[in-house]
Amino acid sequence: MDNQENPQNDFERIKREFNNEQQPSQQPQQVNYGPQQPQQVNYGPQQPQQVNYGPQPQGGFGQQGGYGQQQPPAGMQKPQNTLLWAILCTICCCVPLGIVSIIYAANSSSQWNAGQYALSIENANKSKQWAIWGAILGIIASVAYGIFFYLTASQQGGTYTY
Repeated sequence: MDNQENPQNDFERIKREFNNEQQPSQQPQQVNYGPQQPQQVNYGPQQPQQVNYGPQPQGGFGQQGGYGQQQPPAGMQKPQNTLLWAILCTICCCVPLGIVSIIYAANSSSQWNAGQYALSIENANKSKQWAIWGAILGIIASVAYGIFFYLTASQQGGTYTY
């Protein structure tokens, strides 16, 4: 057994070699990268800058200004609300033209409340015009559909089958 190594001895030898490799032979060198204190930079005065945007308008919302309810000019009345006619046009007659009419009617009310009286009256008139055109187009389309239905039924012998 002299020539053969004991497996227990092999394990102990490998363990010693491994531990010797793990132990550092030297201490790592410390490198000096310069001063470690933070540098302070002066960017100039820290006073807030004042910007002049010109004269500021007095008041709040609307073209006339002020936060309170503005009175319309003398002789000007709030335009008639055409939102109901716009909705009826959308449901019964012509959807695209009715939607345009609804948008103009809604803008008319909000612009009157904002104090934009002339624009409100203009949008109310546009809403009414779009609702009328939608109703006319809906009536024409209904008449054309009725004529088409009548002609199709008469060509099939007077009866229409489903």
